[in-house]
Amino acid sequence: MYRPPRHGRAPLDFLAEKLDTLLLRHQCSHVMVVRDFNCYLEQSVYDDLLEVQDLTNHVTFPTHVRGRMLDPVLSDSVRCQQLGPVGSSDHYAVLARVKLNAMREDAAPRTIWLWGRAD
Repeated sequence: MYRPPRHGRAPLDFLAEKLDTLLLRHQCSHVMVVRDFNCYLEQSVYDDLLEVQDLTNHVTFPTHVRGRMLDPVLSDSVRCQQLGPVGSSDHYAVLARVKLNAMREDAAPRTIWLWGRAD
């Protein structure tokens, strides 16, 4: 998610509302939010969001050339590391390692005709 500069607390309120809807609608047991905050945070609103949603910011290092942490990875389980600058961006790349348990459907048996081998 991208947070435009100078928009106050509205984007954080929007995120909190959408997270509630997403978690209820899809019965998710885990969530991860990757953001470009692009400015200083409304710290109290941000802290409330993390507490209410039981999220942790796993980025503990600067992600901007000016030494600020503007690109958090919020989740209940993930590991992150800084990769350094990418191209002409003033943000550093963040590598997030996520352990996923993919759900797979059982394959249904089917007949495949080999028409090229037919007489």
